[in-house]
Amino acid sequence: GLIYQTGLGRAPDLITAQSWFIKAAEKFYEKSEQGDSNSQHMLGLCYKTGRGIRQDDNEAIACFEKAALQKNTFAQYQLGLIYEKQKQIERPKSFYRQSAEQGYSLAQYALGLILSKEKTTVFFGASYHQQALDWFRKAAEQDLSLAQRKIATYYRKGLGGLPVDEHQADDWLQKAIDTEKLNPSSHQPIVDETTAENYFRQGELFNDDLNTPPNDRRRAACWLIAAQKNHPF
Repeated sequence: GLIYQTGLGRAPDLITAQSWFIKAAEKFYEKSEQGDSNSQHMLGLCYKTGRGIRQDDNEAIACFEKAALQKNTFAQYQLGLIYEKQKQIERPKSFYRQSAEQGYSLAQYALGLILSKEKTTVFFGASYHQQALDWFRKAAEQDLSLAQRKIATYYRKGLGGLPVDEHQADDWLQKAIDTEKLNPSSHQPIVDETTAENYFRQGELFNDDLNTPPNDRRRAACWLIAAQKNHPF
């Protein structure tokens, strides 16, 4: 549906896009009722965006919560986004942490951002900036350029227990620039899944997140094309 909506590789066709969104939402609903956490997460995105189904924030949260109970890392991240947007404090941190501990780079980055903004200085012997830096490093190791840029800032300002080091700052900034220049078709999804449904899930997730850098939006487009070529719907 997104391919037809955005006109990726073709002229935009909103009518055809909507028909695909409806088909996707129907399948996600069917499988979510069977307890499939991936489909619960995707149905939540449909409700959140109003694609193929009426827009309903409460239904979106309900779907994400069902998936999160099954440790679906993407649903945990989505709940973090929602609760952070609602200006809550502990709930977004909790859901970001659950997702981050399972290795999801955007959640690691989001958790790092929250920790870096804490007003208190020390938490269990480590400063919040030090904890934030640890999560930024984990995300940077997965080639998330946002995290690489953040580490550059930490070196430039001497945060998180790091010394002020312009050379290291420039190196991390260059890593971020190089990451953003990479051909998106050469990237693989963050999780090692190759089915068409998971291609779609990854592409939808990255396209839906406004914090996603441009290179990951291009990566999302590649995954959506892969989903169209092998779509089981």
